[in-house]
Amino acid sequence: MPSTIRPTVSPAMIGKVGRLFNGTLADILAELFQNARRAGATMLRVDAHPSADATILTITDDGCGIDDPASIVTLGHSGWSEAICSSEDPAGMGVFSLAGRDVAITSRTADRPVGWSVAIGAGQWDGGDDLVVAEADHSPGTTISIVLPPEWLQQLDDVIATAARHFPVPVSFNGSELARQDWLDGAIAVSAWNGSRIGVFEGADPYGARINFHGVTIKCRLPSLTQVNDRALLARVDIGSTPSLQLVLPARKEAVENDGLAALRAAAERAIFAAVAEQPSHSLGFEDWQRARSLGVDLPEAAPLLRAWQPQLADSAFSREDGPLLATESAVLAGDLEPQIASPLDRALRDDPLRQSLVQPERRYVGYAWYDRLPSIIDVAFHVAAVDGAAHVIGLHGDVPELPDHVEARAIDMVVTVQSGDEAANHVVATDLAFGSADNCWYDLDAARIAWVRGLTPDQLAEQLENAFFASSDDHDADNWDTQHGHFQDAARIIAMDLLASPDDALVDRVRRAISDHVWFLPEKRSITIAIVDRAINVALGPEPV
Repeated sequence: MPSTIRPTVSPAMIGKVGRLFNGTLADILAELFQNARRAGATMLRVDAHPSADATILTITDDGCGIDDPASIVTLGHSGWSEAICSSEDPAGMGVFSLAGRDVAITSRTADRPVGWSVAIGAGQWDGGDDLVVAEADHSPGTTISIVLPPEWLQQLDDVIATAARHFPVPVSFNGSELARQDWLDGAIAVSAWNGSRIGVFEGADPYGARINFHGVTIKCRLPSLTQVNDRALLARVDIGSTPSLQLVLPARKEAVENDGLAALRAAAERAIFAAVAEQPSHSLGFEDWQRARSLGVDLPEAAPLLRAWQPQLADSAFSREDGPLLATESAVLAGDLEPQIASPLDRALRDDPLRQSLVQPERRYVGYAWYDRLPSIIDVAFHVAAVDGAAHVIGLHGDVPELPDHVEARAIDMVVTVQSGDEAANHVVATDLAFGSADNCWYDLDAARIAWVRGLTPDQLAEQLENAFFASSDDHDADNWDTQHGHFQDAARIIAMDLLASPDDALVDRVRRAISDHVWFLPEKRSITIAIVDRAINVALGPEPV
């Protein structure tokens, strides 16, 4: 047994070089572009040369060139300067992104009068063959030629454009310079950090790439911040010379989880809060506001604005549009009201000044002084005086006593209790509708109990029933939303007509609705008379239109 051991690389690793990279054109261009940049290139020229046999792609740079041809096929040997090795930690494997391809490499350094050239066949990357190096005329720099497989030709333009987009050196393709864009273009704030730059973006894609390594963009978990009323903020990083930030070698497609990345995340979070501090106002939740203060970013409280209250609908698959933002000087928090309370409350307050003061609660604001001072609805009760003399109270905590059936009322008074500080006050409004339930089962139209005052119309009641009780099902055996919705509307309409219309009007409405589902196949502009007597159906067609 040996007393000491030393890490080493098995010669068998050479046979696996083709699996160090994924073999895509994007990976190859990324590696070759990075090598050219490290070599000090001021330009890259990419050209496609089609021929009868194949298309050859050449990448030419004006960098320092490669002095030793052996270095390009020495796995793990980068040959870069100490400064490059310190700032970027190159793996010395980039050329092996070409493994399995037919490649020719020509290069020359400025201190030599002649360059060199070597051809590497697709099967010569495993170290089994000697590769012949020949002298070659070449200006200082490097040219790499690759035989392109046919399937790469269709994607060639897009892949090269993507590789060049955030690359710091100009790139031309077939003689035309490609468009480039600063990785942090569009940021609302940019700050320097340890040789790199952090940009803060508003409303950007949180699932896209977040780090740019000299043109190679990668996804990484970096801080983002959601505001209540404003667009979300997130950080992107443009890596410059920051040795503590390391990317997984060799392809650099993800960041190494180390202290450097942890420090970057902390700096990015602070940069986001600092960007918020530069805005005229913000809508951070209270906990995020406290977090900003803990990071040394002193912010005022969130702007005292809340959304106008919108009654909750029973159908969770459909929500109302957000109401407008309202100042909170005279605002009252509506509370989390169930649809069966919220819908008749909204109807009762339609002409009442309190309606204009109601705002949506925002739990993320709890803790702000201005929010905690706001008055809020703590109870809603409908006092029903039935025409038969009975009295009922329908409220947040059930019905007292429970409504045995639908009830016509002489009057319904809605009592809204508003808490402000240590005091509570009742706001009383006369209304014409309240919803109770059998066994306090709020989520079933069959269990709904309706209290109404004469004057309420069938259309009004049917709409209120839909708002308060229609909830679509996504069970596997349920029909689609439109069918469920149509069936509910039919049922609600029948209830409304039976309660509020004469028997004859209710029957006529029911027949009309049944026929309306089938008029699509009837001829236009031709009269049809339907007579039903003792369940016998007679249909008579009028004359053809002239």
